Amino acid sequence: MFAMGHSTAPESPKCVEGLHNKAFILKMDNGSEVFAKLPNPNAGPAHFSVASEVATRELLRDLFNIPVPRVLSWSSDAANNPVGAEYIIEEKAPGVRLGSVWNGWPRHFKFQLISQVVEMENKLTAVTFDKHGCIYFKEDLRSLVGESEAIHTQSAGSDVLERFSIGPLTTNELWTGSRREMRLDRGPWKDASEYTSAIGRNEMMWIKTYAVPRMNYYGSTQNRELPEDGISLLEKYMKVSSYGVLLDEDLSLLVAVLAHLDLRRGELLVQRRVGGFEAQLTAVKERLEAAKQGSTRGLPSMDGNASFSFGGSRIAKPLRGGGDGPANANVAGVQSQEATGKRSSWFFDR
Repeated sequence: MFAMGHSTAPESPKCVEGLHNKAFILKMDNGSEVFAKLPNPNAGPAHFSVASEVATRELLRDLFNIPVPRVLSWSSDAANNPVGAEYIIEEKAPGVRLGSVWNGWPRHFKFQLISQVVEMENKLTAVTFDKHGCIYFKEDLRSLVGESEAIHTQSAGSDVLERFSIGPLTTNELWTGSRREMRLDRGPWKDASEYTSAIGRNEMMWIKTYAVPRMNYYGSTQNRELPEDGISLLEKYMKVSSYGVLLDEDLSLLVAVLAHLDLRRGELLVQRRVGGFEAQLTAVKERLEAAKQGSTRGLPSMDGNASFSFGGSRIAKPLRGGGDGPANANVAGVQSQEATGKRSSWFFDR
């Protein structure tokens, strides 16, 4: 609790914070509160994950002005800290979770909030990076893998980027079980084609090292699956993997950007005021690091935000302000699905 200027935390109730961390609200002797979390094994390699999360958060605050909770203290070196584990202590974010109030909000509140989310995502997609990987501080990445390179981007010339580097992915699928000790290609990669090829090479390496014949009763009740079958299939994949990337009509759309890939309403906090709430975004929870959770980030993606998707029927009546329905809708600068459906991007994983 040194970061808060206090040495005692008389209360530390555990709180619910997803599946990837053990989380606690630490109540200090002066009444202040901080948020502490320790990564679970399913969060990936803790030393890499914690170092990358902290660096990505600082980048989000300093370069993008995204309201993520400020990190007060942290350590990715479990062997040399008094906790005996990797940890992050951060300020307790103000506000309440959007999911707890969303259904009771009037429409104009929802429009205001969605506009703020769109503005936030526009900030993120405005800055493109030259590699696919995870964000780290240069010094931390050098201590973890022995080297670090500067981030290059044509979209932002800020001096802030000089402190950061892009390193390996921390997604759990690349580190779980026996994969943790293997010398897999975890990035970073210069483009999406390198990324898709690495997926195939990594799986082939694992099959050759660890796979054994097994029964797959979904395919056959008599014949076993053989490692050679998997190798054969992956060899075919390797021959065609780059075509899904290179045949895109506009390769400029295959850009590396930071993105929040799980922007559920529970990840957004809104401001509380006397007598109710207001549609003012106060904080974005931790998954806006580099979208850690996920195994195939990097392929062209056109996913929408499920938290704000419209679940009703198609609009039958003309929209206010003209037009003849959804096919020609252009409300508040939001183009029709036909116009925006080609947009794709590949994302950093924390």
